[in-house]
Amino acid sequence: MSSESEQSLEVIDLGCLQVPLHPDLEIQVDVENSTNDIVSISLLLPHSVAAVQVFASATNDDAWPEVRDAIVAGLAQQHVDSSITLGRFGTEIHCTMPTQDEHGKTIVQPVKFVGIDGPRWFLRATVGGDAAVFPEAGRVMDDILASLIVMRGDQAMAPGEPLKFLLPAE
Repeated sequence: MSSESEQSLEVIDLGCLQVPLHPDLEIQVDVENSTNDIVSISLLLPHSVAAVQVFASATNDDAWPEVRDAIVAGLAQQHVDSSITLGRFGTEIHCTMPTQDEHGKTIVQPVKFVGIDGPRWFLRATVGGDAAVFPEAGRVMDDILASLIVMRGDQAMAPGEPLKFLLPAE
């Protein structure tokens, strides 16, 4: 994970997040219909996806342990078994989530939740598809997550407040 001072790569500027270009990567923005605000971005690779959100956090606090525990509790309330394992960025949650396919049929899909704490920011990624199951695909997605550059800014923000995504100027 990079900080604001490391900007030598060609990137797509999405406001709070700069995404270095990768040959197989597509980026989609996920918009809240009522406000037209971008609430997350999806990083798509062949057969894998990571939905990414970025939040403000306290200066000397790691947000992931508390967020991780809340996710595990929420999954348990939905009767979804999960496990916590050690991954590239620290602990991550693995589970199999019920979802619907393009035909409306209920299926189960492996998912992993990843949290990355930075200086005054926190990034959460929900990874699905091959990257949640197969080690090589997981390494490729982890490399992309590690290359993201968070642009926190200097403004005061409450911990947990989402950082603002913007569409690129071009």
